[in-house]
Amino acid sequence: VLGVFGLVWLDRADVLLVSEQNRSGKEEDGWFADSTGRAAIFTTQTALVQAIGPRERGFRWVESSDLRIYSCYWSPNSTPQEYSNFLARLQTSIRTCKTQVLVTGDFNAHHTDWGSKKCNKRGEALSDLINGLGLIICNTGDTPTFHNSNGSSIIDLTLATPQLAARISKWEVMNTISLSDHNYIRFNIKTSPEVTQKTKHTQH
Repeated sequence: VLGVFGLVWLDRADVLLVSEQNRSGKEEDGWFADSTGRAAIFTTQTALVQAIGPRERGFRWVESSDLRIYSCYWSPNSTPQEYSNFLARLQTSIRTCKTQVLVTGDFNAHHTDWGSKKCNKRGEALSDLINGLGLIICNTGDTPTFHNSNGSSIIDLTLATPQLAARISKWEVMNTISLSDHNYIRFNIKTSPEVTQKTKHTQH
């Protein structure tokens, strides 16, 4: 965790979106986790947080200015029904939002829509959610986001509403050592003509 926060400080990121992690932190310090503690949002700009979502299982959100930001994680060791319920709750939450939406996370789902070599049932369900909500997949290129002894895959996604997606730039899977089987993902969000917000999505 110290390595992650050191990297954030060096990179001057405003927001860190974390999946499959084990750190506990205080909301007054800018750490907003889901009910399991495995998905979290850390921000260095706590004064700009205008609304905070409930601690749902599998995701958490915060709002700042015209943007709602979600961090998500769902374990691969769950039943299809549990995954379906997770997506249903996420979809309901996003539909209540009146701002632009950014959704990031380790969804443990495979689909050719985001560069996987094949689709699975989780990927098909997640693809249906993405299309049903009109979200844009912001992942670019074919660099895997996950590596282990069995191979590599793209399971970490960045999703956004169309207007927000047009403001996202420099999306990349970083080569920096993450001390994890996931890679860091970095991108910028243009929040105004003068300001660009730097965001990093990482896993443990």
